[in-house]
Amino acid sequence: MNEITVGNLGIGRLPRLVGAITTSAGLVRLAESSTRPPCDLVEVRLGEVETEDARWVSACRAIENRGTPVLITLREQSEGGTWPDEDPCRLPLFETALEEFSLVDVELNSRCLDRVIECAKTHNKPVIISTHDFQQTPTREALDGFQGRVQSLDNIILKIAVMTHDKQDVATLHDFLLAPHPCPVSILGMGEKGMETRIRFPGLGSCLTYGYLDASSAPGQHACEELLSALRQHVPGYTEDLRLRGRGGNA
Repeated sequence: MNEITVGNLGIGRLPRLVGAITTSAGLVRLAESSTRPPCDLVEVRLGEVETEDARWVSACRAIENRGTPVLITLREQSEGGTWPDEDPCRLPLFETALEEFSLVDVELNSRCLDRVIECAKTHNKPVIISTHDFQQTPTREALDGFQGRVQSLDNIILKIAVMTHDKQDVATLHDFLLAPHPCPVSILGMGEKGMETRIRFPGLGSCLTYGYLDASSAPGQHACEELLSALRQHVPGYTEDLRLRGRGGNA
């Protein structure tokens, strides 16, 4: 399995737990907390978290300074976020995020994808390239097509999050996950039928699983504490890795 390095955190050999923050109040609470969050990385979803002033920057900086990498996401409306598609205000925020923090998430279908990737190369930062389908699970051929579009890129993670309606949808994602991949992949099923993928798939090679720290941000999402317990129980080496990173009972 290829591995992406974020500070002293490797992503790929072992799965990592991402804790999502979707409210400004939640971000402030986390920034002011004296304890680390129960996750390996903190995802701050700008748009849901206010960006009208620069306080989000200092809050995220406080989280990183205590040893937890920060992932900045600016999700377009067409993929479940709050940003108008191709809002020109997004690119400067991506640039700020890549200057200040550990990594960003940008949509595979975004027209600013190439510019974000170039900026990330300048700062030697990894990028999560994501695609979301809130209606259905794409065919295996479509999933292979997503991978084909990123296979020539370096220092990236491919994230695929799709709605699952039945066992066959989960099986489609399972089979794709077990196939060879040129980069680390995160595969997530949304909805009630997909909840198992957030617990089971990390043990099969899905490099990131997502939980919430303040409020659920996707259908079928678990609280971080629940996912942390599952990773410790079901993924060999995860608890020892926590110990070696000085995280003890927390991620």
